[in-house]
Amino acid sequence: MSRQLRDPKTVVRWLALKGLLNLALRPEKVGKLQRLLPDVLERLQEVDRDIISKAIAVLKHLLAGMDRQSASRAAVQVAEQLLPLFDDVSSKLRVLSITLFKDLLELVRGPNRRQMKEHVLQSLVPLLLLVHDERPNVSQVCWDTLSSAAQFLRWHQLSGLIQHKETWQSCDCLVREPSGHSLHSPRWQKWRNQ
Repeated sequence: MSRQLRDPKTVVRWLALKGLLNLALRPEKVGKLQRLLPDVLERLQEVDRDIISKAIAVLKHLLAGMDRQSASRAAVQVAEQLLPLFDDVSSKLRVLSITLFKDLLELVRGPNRRQMKEHVLQSLVPLLLLVHDERPNVSQVCWDTLSSAAQFLRWHQLSGLIQHKETWQSCDCLVREPSGHSLHSPRWQKWRNQ
């Protein structure tokens, strides 16, 4: 299967992902499929949007079927690859990638939270910009993901602003630590590195 996922022919890679998706829907098969995670992640770099969409669907089901510790580690890897897709011209791909990113926040546990924090911080500005997308489905998924991100970061003030869809106040909140200090203060750097 790994060889088919890297085949030079687009149709073969797409069919391999389709087969993987069918297998990933069966919980008893997910354990054996986990070793293909790096190959599936590589498909997120594809030019073909159908392949990327199928890879996102496979990742969603693979992660859902993993044990908590494995899913937590994998979620950090997946998050890093999803961030560039937030800017894709396809609204379908934006929604799929942002929705999966939101789902990843619920999977991260323990020591992986620190690594994930960096990806969450990197996602905030793109998500805030996308809440103004003219397509309502993109805008809504961004608000939902921002809410999950604020909860993940434990930024209660930002969480409240996002619930009320207060865009400008949310932006203002991002340039301050919850206690009102600048992003460049030693306290912020200490919090960020925890």
